[in-house]
Amino acid sequence: DRLVFALSDAKPREDAWLQSFVQDFAIPDADELTLPNGKTIPTRSETIGANGERRTPRPYRPSWFLPRARGDHERKFVAPSSAPPPASASIGEVIEFGERLKLRSNEMADVGNGLHAVVAAEFVNPLALSDSVERARRILGGHGVSELLDAAESVQTAQAFRDFLQQRFDPTRINVEVPLRHELDDGHSVRGFVDLLAQTDDGWLIIDHKSSPQRKSTWKDEALKRSGQLMAYRDALAAAGYAVAGCYIHFAVTGGLVEVRFDAAQR
Repeated sequence: DRLVFALSDAKPREDAWLQSFVQDFAIPDADELTLPNGKTIPTRSETIGANGERRTPRPYRPSWFLPRARGDHERKFVAPSSAPPPASASIGEVIEFGERLKLRSNEMADVGNGLHAVVAAEFVNPLALSDSVERARRILGGHGVSELLDAAESVQTAQAFRDFLQQRFDPTRINVEVPLRHELDDGHSVRGFVDLLAQTDDGWLIIDHKSSPQRKSTWKDEALKRSGQLMAYRDALAAAGYAVAGCYIHFAVTGGLVEVRFDAAQR
């Protein structure tokens, strides 16, 4: 490996990029550089004058890549959200625990992303209520939805969900926005992020947030539509050797949790 510093022969100014190292010894001036731990590495320092002899540039002869016919290749990476609902999926427990969140828009993609982030922040770093609301206000503003979703109500929704999980499942560990990659036997690779993983004595709970504003009467149908995504997560965890205790869709806007079950024989 070789690293080349191109520097002026004058001492670097206080705002020079090299000062970010905060190490004067890093500028070589001989054939050897002694590191703070006593080790040495070979170096070379050369001063290049501005009036030195210049070589005649070589003639411009571009080399072009040969054109190739465009191929039709199947996508290698598969998003869990694109997985079709499996026939083995069925609805288990349906739990209501929260109040409906007031929305001022039907732009659910941006609203959902902002609400996802507020929920994740409450699990990762719980704060006092006033600090949580201010943080939620910044998060929602960053997603461009601060006028569409009330920060205090968003925090209340997130905290109600967190309290419900603790009381209902007593998890020993909760991870949010967990990156996942699963190499399949057919050469495809499933990549995505699990919204929430909760570890219990019986295994891991897989929970995916959905920001659907539809009525509670649609929960079961909506959960089955997303069952392929949950199954992709379940299969990935099982392939990594983790026991899965349950799969759920969390309806964050309308305040509920719906369990999706799969036949034991379906893998």
